[in-house]
Amino acid sequence: MDDGWLSDPFVLTERDEKLFGRGSTDDKGPALSWLWVVEAHQKLGVDLPMNIKLLYEGMEESGSEGMFEAIAQLSKPSEFLNDVDFFCISDNYWLGKNTPCLTYGLRGLAFFEVTVKCAEQDLHSGVLGGSVHEAMNDMVKLLSTLVESGTGKICIDGIMDDVRTVTKEEEDLYTDIDFDLEEFKHETRVKTVSDSLLKKDKMSLLMGRWRFPSLSIHGIVGADASKTCISAQCTGKFSIRLVPDQDPEKVKKVVTAHLEKEFAKVRSL
Repeated sequence: MDDGWLSDPFVLTERDEKLFGRGSTDDKGPALSWLWVVEAHQKLGVDLPMNIKLLYEGMEESGSEGMFEAIAQLSKPSEFLNDVDFFCISDNYWLGKNTPCLTYGLRGLAFFEVTVKCAEQDLHSGVLGGSVHEAMNDMVKLLSTLVESGTGKICIDGIMDDVRTVTKEEEDLYTDIDFDLEEFKHETRVKTVSDSLLKKDKMSLLMGRWRFPSLSIHGIVGADASKTCISAQCTGKFSIRLVPDQDPEKVKKVVTAHLEKEFAKVRSL
């Protein structure tokens, strides 16, 4: 199957006591669980301890276009969401198999695209390779300066300036969290590849996931790998997960300054 699927992603399949299918955990399964909760109360003849309103939307991966406008409209007086006190979003995971958990906050997101252009048209690598600057080479070099491979450290000056210092109280909270590193490696299928994680202990790993910003490089587009041409231009895409006190505008400023400084070093301007 394509994309690593062992079965049809749109046919729910049970394998090794697990259900596999598109959205089984993100996000059709969790969304349906609310209906099952209501059904269980009805079958048992037990009243729900609160009123529940369900709002289904399935376009997260496309940016949930129109969703925020709909919530704003439905929150007006006498509208469907007007008297709602809390929102619960079914879009996260348990840390393991033993202890249920509620997620009360997530990191923010700043998404970036950077384009490198070195020619007005694609060039022939057999004729011009080794004599001109190549957009793809410059892009790979540029993206490699953003984050330290092997540690995940973000290599952008000023990016950590507003990140709060970890307190002793926070460390104590992480100590008691039910989380198993070996199970985590197995579930993420890291164990089948390198058996290695960026962090070696529970507290450091969980803080890396939740407490500190992280930078992920998502890909390079605009170049046709099936040809042996030198691409005239290409675009790299990456994002930074933000934590409290980080200002997206300030993050944009320091990222832009970093890219401009590093790109000047390749001298292809």
